[in-house]
Amino acid sequence: MTSSGSKTPGIDNITWTNPEQRMKAIELLGKFTKNPNTYKSSPLKRIMIHKTNSTEFRPLEIPTMFDRAVQAVYLLAVDPVVETNSDKNSFGLRKFRSQHDAIAYLRSILDKKVSPNYILEADLFKCLDKISHKFLLQNTPICHKHVLNQ
Repeated sequence: MTSSGSKTPGIDNITWTNPEQRMKAIELLGKFTKNPNTYKSSPLKRIMIHKTNSTEFRPLEIPTMFDRAVQAVYLLAVDPVVETNSDKNSFGLRKFRSQHDAIAYLRSILDKKVSPNYILEADLFKCLDKISHKFLLQNTPICHKHVLNQ
């Protein structure tokens, strides 16, 4: 089964499939960026998808194309700041980092005469489900937090 992924419309059923629609979207995004206080996100479209290797379903919430574009703009602004301030030895769910980088780092510190005696391996089951959004909003160095909150 193939996924239409980024082509899946949100609650407004709008997709940007031709150059004219994309240009109109760029104009709307330009207007938004000049006055972000006008932004109000649309409701999410909820569909149920099969869990991998299971008979169970899980909810998937799909934003509108415009809301995805707004999220992309804010990611471009926030991501460099977050990466600059993040722990240099953190590898999970980080852009341009992989398990191979973590292994290389561990090898580099364990190859020394004075190296740690223990390694803690932990599976933080559903940790992203439990992260405090309030904390993230308070500690994200960006204005227009109301946009991120939506």
